[in-house]
Amino acid sequence: MKHLYQPEVVAELQQRIGRLQSGAKGNWGTMNAAQALAHCATSLQMALGLVNPRRTRRRGSSYHNHALTVGGKTGDVEPA
Repeated sequence: MKHLYQPEVVAELQQRIGRLQSGAKGNWGTMNAAQALAHCATSLQMALGLVNPRRTRRRGSSYHNHALTVGGKTGDVEPA
């Protein structure tokens, strides 16, 4: 299994990121390359405890995380 502690896996990932093009159409979803990278970066930041999304109570339901936004738009993420 590949993991980020293997230098060759890190090099492969860096090469793949380097080949991304801003105007390229994705194979699925609606994000562009910049949005996808921001999405991945935010996920890693959350895993590392660097950001904590606010939780709000919606009417008739339990607590839910707000969706995170990317691309410089206002989001519901606050620093840890």
